[in-house]
Amino acid sequence: MPAHRAPGDKAIGCRVQYTTTVDRPDLRDPSYPKVKPGYKIPEEQFFAHCKHAEARFKGLIRGEDDFASEYVSSAQVDVVWLRGGPTTYRRRVERTRGQHLAGAGRRR
Repeated sequence: MPAHRAPGDKAIGCRVQYTTTVDRPDLRDPSYPKVKPGYKIPEEQFFAHCKHAEARFKGLIRGEDDFASEYVSSAQVDVVWLRGGPTTYRRRVERTRGQHLAGAGRRR
């Protein structure tokens, strides 16, 4: 048992943390704020069940949220404990622009 997890502690859910990198701001929808190429947007989502967080994580890594203007450049999943700090459930995965081309046809 990790030192930062108290005995008898219970998981309250899982958090997916990911970073979106805008590499082609000229292709973004005009309603989005103007940013420079390489701008990184940190995002996170909380799920009550880790299986849903893991499914979201896998989708992010597969490129389901990638667009011609931006792509998910990293993602990880942490378990959130009631009394302790978060622990890593799925290690951070880094992606490059070349790894997201399968979903690049969509515009955002």
